[in-house]
Amino acid sequence: MSSTILARACAAGYVALCTTSSGHASTPEAWASFGDEVTRACLHASQLRDSHAAGERIDFDDKMGVSILLLEGHYPQPHMHRQRGRELCIIDRRTREVSIAIADGISHPQAGVGLCPNRHSHP
Repeated sequence: MSSTILARACAAGYVALCTTSSGHASTPEAWASFGDEVTRACLHASQLRDSHAAGERIDFDDKMGVSILLLEGHYPQPHMHRQRGRELCIIDRRTREVSIAIADGISHPQAGVGLCPNRHSHP
């Protein structure tokens, strides 16, 4: 996956996080089951040791047809000295194909500062 596609996916994920909610066509149980499936598939594909989800899954609209999950863990290579790493897991909801990309450049928001500070504010 090229860095341009990854950058677009990250930007679209940020916009989706700020402006959309989960789809209304599926039941909450179906989304929960899918969430478990995404987590299992992403952790299985991860190259990091002791990897875990580092946030909530982001579901793009049906036109994009993908969901993403940020993973954290430790690099297994001896020369990396168990350095912490991040991966972005992208799963195609139709085919269930999983792609993993190194995402060490994605940082967490500062404590107390949300990604979308106006998301729930009312005028």
